[in-house]
Amino acid sequence: MSTSTHSSTASPVPRVQPGNAFDELIFFSRSTCSECFAHLRDIEHVAVEHGAVGTRERTLAFPTANAVRGYVSDRRATEPKTFCRECGSESGRALDRTLSQREAVERAHRLADRLDAMDVPAVEDVLVHAVRRLKSDERIQGYDREIFARATKLAIQYAQR
Repeated sequence: MSTSTHSSTASPVPRVQPGNAFDELIFFSRSTCSECFAHLRDIEHVAVEHGAVGTRERTLAFPTANAVRGYVSDRRATEPKTFCRECGSESGRALDRTLSQREAVERAHRLADRLDAMDVPAVEDVLVHAVRRLKSDERIQGYDREIFARATKLAIQYAQR
């Protein structure tokens, strides 16, 4: 059984209770896609220049005085739309549909990778097994968020033993 843990010198992730880890660190996080659990890119700062041949946008590494947060269209600044690079979900929000057992198990592996990247100790095999088992229960198989939350709790608790 593999454990998704590694040591890192990066800033530590705030300690959360295993029962709240999925919601706090993954599902409601603006930096994680809640559809496929991939890391979302950071908000870009864009400098817009109007010239004789049209408008040109440049992405900047950091905001400057003449950069706008988001994009300019018809001389109005708008908030940027973020799309997940992995699944295409707008703003990294989960779609309103129930995953199949196969899709849920595939996402469980990505979830374990995401927890590992965040330095949250969790046992991947426990997480995947819990998702597979919970998705096979007809009474609860439509509750994907709750299934991933429960599986994440179990995987973290197992890693803390």
